[in-house]
Amino acid sequence: MMSDSDQINISVKEWLEPERRTLAKEQYVHIFVVGLMFAAFDAYGIGSNDVANAFATSVGAKSLSLKSACIIALFTEFIGAVTLGSEVADTIKGKILNVKDFAGQSETLMLGMFCSSIGSSLWVNLASYIGMPVSTTHATVGATIGVGIAFGGSDAVLWGECNSGDCTGVLAIISSWGLSPALAGAFGAAIFLFTKYAILKPGGETSYWRARMLYPVYIGVTWTIVAFFMILKGAPELNEKYEIYEKKKTSSGVSHQEIKEDKILPVIGIALAFGAFFAVIAAIWVNHPRAKAWFERSEEEEAEIKAAKDAMKPDVSDQEGTMATKLKGWAMSGLNKDVTTITDDLIGAKHAQTAHDKGVKYYEPTERVFMAVQVFTAAFASLAHGANDVANAIAPLCTVYHVWNTGYKDLGDKSATKVPVETWILAYGGLWIDIGLTFSGWRIMKNLGNNITYHSPSRGFAMELGAMTTVLYASQQGKPVSTTHCITGATVGVGLCNGDARAINWLMVLWAAFGWVITLPCAGLVAGLVFAFVAKAPKIRQFPSETNVWKFNTAENSYWANATGGAVNFTDGNAAFNNLCWTPSRCNNVAPFNYFDEAFPEFEAWYN
Repeated sequence: MMSDSDQINISVKEWLEPERRTLAKEQYVHIFVVGLMFAAFDAYGIGSNDVANAFATSVGAKSLSLKSACIIALFTEFIGAVTLGSEVADTIKGKILNVKDFAGQSETLMLGMFCSSIGSSLWVNLASYIGMPVSTTHATVGATIGVGIAFGGSDAVLWGECNSGDCTGVLAIISSWGLSPALAGAFGAAIFLFTKYAILKPGGETSYWRARMLYPVYIGVTWTIVAFFMILKGAPELNEKYEIYEKKKTSSGVSHQEIKEDKILPVIGIALAFGAFFAVIAAIWVNHPRAKAWFERSEEEEAEIKAAKDAMKPDVSDQEGTMATKLKGWAMSGLNKDVTTITDDLIGAKHAQTAHDKGVKYYEPTERVFMAVQVFTAAFASLAHGANDVANAIAPLCTVYHVWNTGYKDLGDKSATKVPVETWILAYGGLWIDIGLTFSGWRIMKNLGNNITYHSPSRGFAMELGAMTTVLYASQQGKPVSTTHCITGATVGVGLCNGDARAINWLMVLWAAFGWVITLPCAGLVAGLVFAFVAKAPKIRQFPSETNVWKFNTAENSYWANATGGAVNFTDGNAAFNNLCWTPSRCNNVAPFNYFDEAFPEFEAWYN
């Protein structure tokens, strides 16, 4: 034990010198590589669940075949992700965690986001396999919550609070479970009711004539809303270049986008110009003889034309055993499914059949006019999804890569709440989303489409436009909504316009709602357990160069090692610094402290 006479009185900041070091990149290659694999699996699940939600109404209404929907999505999702995708992503999804908690241990943040991908991907793909529509964005949030609890307990999670209808943190997500479906249901019902009484109700040639006359108006309105959507939500780089809107906070701290006063008229003008341009084109096309012939073609005639085309295809029966044929059959296996017929294996199949019987059938040529409108709404909903949700979904991978590649030393700064989104990561995510939709999207389309209520092109158009309008409005108001919840709510809202509650398969609706509720805890449980097992398991002590901590001043430490004194008495530091063992020879050969976190974990907060 050292004597008081051997003490040296010195200032901490005189004796110690702050020295930052990045983590050793080569030590964590395995996390980055395996993280790529789980990010791909997560994106695969997004394609088979989230993107399938966007096209379920179009396929259910038979406006698009399953194969056509997947082909459109291959382009719209990928293009939306790569060209319009966010340039930055939240480090901690939805600001659920405080990055400052990870200051000095960025490698732990990297591990946490890696585990978040594991929890999210496993849950979303399981939900897709059993035909349960869930929000993949909420799965990422739930997984992040699980990591936060495993890292620092419940206090590490920003649970939030609600004031005057505005909620923050996790409560904002929970409140959206009822808000977004109700709002989308109201918008969808309003659109369909107008269509029903203005066009569909008279029936026969009258409704067909009205549909053709109002077709340009519907196209113009659709394009106007799409233009607003892409300007305000789908293309953040436009705002960075032209400063269209600014982010503000309400009294309760909820962020929302507000268009600048000098940009309101230009934005409205651009959106209306888009709408007017395509309305003129629609007015020309709808009166073209070929368009009229297509509108007036019946389903039976369509089936005959398809059968004739199939008959003209070459006979490949003698090639069935070849490797090329087998590979083609495997690649197309997810595209050759019947997702419109009500089968006994569906959830609440009897209720679904009753819902179809209660659904009012309208004049077929009139419905076919709305097919062309619905193709636009489905395609742009997919484009917007690629532009917005892909960057959110691959946020964990962005964080893993950024920490692994740069060390991410500035976790204590406000600017550290976001990390750059690399273009190759957006393309990587977009590719696997397309693969997921192609191979497994049919499961969600089968459950979420005709299994909830009877679908027709006029209904499907109202559902998609109602959902898209809800996402646009909620995003502008800073409300965290899910496209999955919105399209489900819009489907129910339009279905109720039949005037009979039995027009809805309520068992399927409850199944979907159950999935929304359990997504957060299930994804969080998996991610939290994996993180706890890995991060808090017994391990071999790392070399100092493998972590991101502060180091003692080498020169002063050498001076003290050769001194004859005893304990150091810090004159400007916490008392816990005093009487610590700094050299082996003075403390019965106990290993000396070389790094601040070994001696006093709270030192960095005090020093700053």
